[in-house]
Amino acid sequence: MMGHEFSLGWNLWLNIVAVVSLLLTFALSRRSVSDEGVAIDPVCGMQVAKDSPAAVADVDGVRYYFCAPRCQDRFVKEPAKFLGQTPVMVEDPDGDATDPICGMKVNSKQPPAQADSPTGPVYFCSEGCRGQWLAGPNAAPGTQQVSLSRKAKP
Repeated sequence: MMGHEFSLGWNLWLNIVAVVSLLLTFALSRRSVSDEGVAIDPVCGMQVAKDSPAAVADVDGVRYYFCAPRCQDRFVKEPAKFLGQTPVMVEDPDGDATDPICGMKVNSKQPPAQADSPTGPVYFCSEGCRGQWLAGPNAAPGTQQVSLSRKAKP
């Protein structure tokens, strides 16, 4: 009987390096921004990274950060309406519904906001997301209405 020597080939080492690199990349991408680098959009309540906001506005010497130019426009027109009442986005990890705007889980028995649709009630994490949904599919920058249909195969 011949003895077989076990060795780790170069291909196995490359696979190990690739897997470790992918895991490291995934872990780094999941890191959250520190609280110091995050602001709350005063219009919709969403978190905004201070180093890359969609829009900013300075009112009375205070800088405000926004998730979208639309929120900035609403704020600049009526800043008093939004100051002092930052909307709260509430996520319920055990929620049975999903906010269609931001994807957060929401408890349908006690939703922070809701609206009616032809298919039934729609639940939201905040009034900001509800307002964006009510404004329509093209209200948010970079969005468009898409219609999907299934056609029978011939």
